[in-house]
Amino acid sequence: MDLWKLLLTLAVAGSSDAFSGSE
Repeated sequence: MDLWKLLLTLAVAGSSDAFSGSE
């Protein structure tokens, strides 16, 4: 398991969730 990949996924998920909330 790549830690950096996990953090990146969380960051992308958080950004997507933020955009979804604004939508």
